[in-house]
Amino acid sequence: MFDIPIAEESQESQTKAAANPFDLTPAKNKIQAFSEQIDAMTKTATAHQIENEEAQEQATAMATQAKKIGKAIDSLRKEYVQEPNEYVKAVNNFAKSFTDRLDAIERDLKQKMSAYLTRRELETRKAQEAARKAQEELQRKLDEEAKDAGVETVQLQTTIAPQAPTVTRTDSGSSHTQKVFRYKGVADLTQVPLEFLIVDEKKVNQAIRSGIRNIPGLTIEETTEIKLRTA
Repeated sequence: MFDIPIAEESQESQTKAAANPFDLTPAKNKIQAFSEQIDAMTKTATAHQIENEEAQEQATAMATQAKKIGKAIDSLRKEYVQEPNEYVKAVNNFAKSFTDRLDAIERDLKQKMSAYLTRRELETRKAQEAARKAQEELQRKLDEEAKDAGVETVQLQTTIAPQAPTVTRTDSGSSHTQKVFRYKGVADLTQVPLEFLIVDEKKVNQAIRSGIRNIPGLTIEETTEIKLRTA
């Protein structure tokens, strides 16, 4: 079969890597060493036909070799990304210790702002209801006076309540309020249309692995799956 190539890293590549830790050249050189071998394996595998046990064994050998080379490339990849990943993780964690506190500030202030807006809306509704009742009472009195005087009554114009501001602007930014509808939970599952229900594939597969072969409404098929294990 095919051997796994070992790419030697030149002194020039090592020097470049030291000067620029993000230079892709060293990693490309090592991984590129597999290119010709993979091309050859691709041609062989594409042309390979399985008609007997010997061909089946050859296919198994080629497939496991491909898997082994894939592991070797992945090992090289991890070798080159380990330190950058650790650096990125360290920076992210350090920054997160600050952004988490800022997120907490934002959540706290949003809750207070929302509570205020709720109280403001309640007071506005109370004021609007009081104004409506006062206008109805005044209209009733005008109607009675007009009736007693034998003249046509005067119709009061409907009072349009002022709208509360939806935008608050400051030197550092602004906040905008709007009404939105969001899903909060199930009230009655039996009333939920089928189009909004999702089959839990994880639970279905767990049931199948436990031995269940028949679930009403679901199709369960037996298929052949190839598992490869490298030596």
